[in-house]
Amino acid sequence: MIFLVFTVLKIGFMIENKEFIDTAIDEMRDGATWHKVGPRPPDPTAKAITITPPDGEPYIIWKLKK
Repeated sequence: MIFLVFTVLKIGFMIENKEFIDTAIDEMRDGATWHKVGPRPPDPTAKAITITPPDGEPYIIWKLKK
């Protein structure tokens, strides 16, 4: 039962963030790697999965860079 719940959550995450995941995969194929940068505000021109705490502004912790 737990496996089913996690599978549904994973599928939901992938559908919700498909554009981000596709872009990240393409950039990693071109040599980009993940770098710890945060927490800091997200770049408004970049695709990102942000963390938004209940009492604050959205932020990122990792960024994909070449």
